[in-house]
Amino acid sequence: MIIFGHPVTKRKVLEWILALVFTTGVGFFLAFVIINLLLGCETWDESLWTEYNSCLTLQHIWEGVTNQ
Repeated sequence: MIIFGHPVTKRKVLEWILALVFTTGVGFFLAFVIINLLLGCETWDESLWTEYNSCLTLQHIWEGVTNQ
């Protein structure tokens, strides 16, 4: 396979795809952590959340993406 005039192996393409998936995963994880820091997340117990201390959970993200 030739990309931009350079020969590229299937292994190299696989490495690029895995690197992209890993980088995307790390980016989402960091965004998740930073958002929860900004929300003042101190506990995952929803009964203890206040107007100033709450958390964004994976369930909230999933519900937002799927519009449920």
